[in-house]
Amino acid sequence: MHDARSFLNRPIFVTGRPRSGTSLSAGLLAALGVWTGRTIPGGPANPKGFFENMTIRETILKPILSHDGYDPLGVRKLPPESFAPVVRSSRAENFATMLGRIIADQGYVADRPWLYKDAKLALVWRTFDRSFPQATWIIVRRDTDSFVSSCLRTSFMTQHSEDPTFWYTYAEDMDQRLTALAANVSCCFELSADRIVNSDFAELEPICRHVGLEYKVELLADFVEPGFWNMPQ
Repeated sequence: MHDARSFLNRPIFVTGRPRSGTSLSAGLLAALGVWTGRTIPGGPANPKGFFENMTIRETILKPILSHDGYDPLGVRKLPPESFAPVVRSSRAENFATMLGRIIADQGYVADRPWLYKDAKLALVWRTFDRSFPQATWIIVRRDTDSFVSSCLRTSFMTQHSEDPTFWYTYAEDMDQRLTALAANVSCCFELSADRIVNSDFAELEPICRHVGLEYKVELLADFVEPGFWNMPQ
C-alpha cells in the first residue's frame, strides 16, 4: 500500500525522443488511473492528446533550458549531458515544492500516482532526479527509421529541419542522454512503442505492479484502437 506522502514523492516521469510514443505511453497510464493534470489537448499529430502538463512545461521545464541559453523546444541547441541546474522559484521554494504546488493547484490530492511526460525531461533529468530520487522513470523507445519518418511528417518537427541527417544525428544525441538517465536513476523501465501499437502491453505490467496500479489489458486495448495511433506520422 502507498500512503499519500508516498504518492506525492514518487512521481512517474515519462520521456524518450519526441515522436517516439511518449504521449501514447503516458495516455495508457492515464487510462489506468494515473493523474496527469491539465494537459495539452490533442490534434492531428496526437489525436488523443499529448498528456503533457502544460503548466509544468511552460513555467518549469522550458525556462530551465532557456535560462542557460539552450533551445526551450529541446531540439536545436541541447545542454551538455551533465546539465543539472539548481532551480528555485521566486518564492524561494525548492524544486520539489514548486512542482508540488503546481499539481496541488490543479487539484491533485495525492490519492494516486501522478505523472509528468516530456521528451525534454531527457535533457534536464538530473534536476528532476535530485528532487525526486524515488521517482519511477519510463523511457519510451521507437525504431529510429520510424522516428525520423515521423519527424519529417510532423509540422512542429519540420520547423527545425527537413533533412533526415539532422534527425538521425539528433536521435543519437538524445539516446546518449537517455542511456545516462537509465544508468543513474534509482528506478527506470523501458517501453517499446512499436510493441504497444501492435497491442503488446506486457512491458506495462511490471510498471503497474511497481507503482501500485491495477493492470487492465481491456482498458489499454480500448485506448490503442486499431489504426488510431498512426506511428509513421
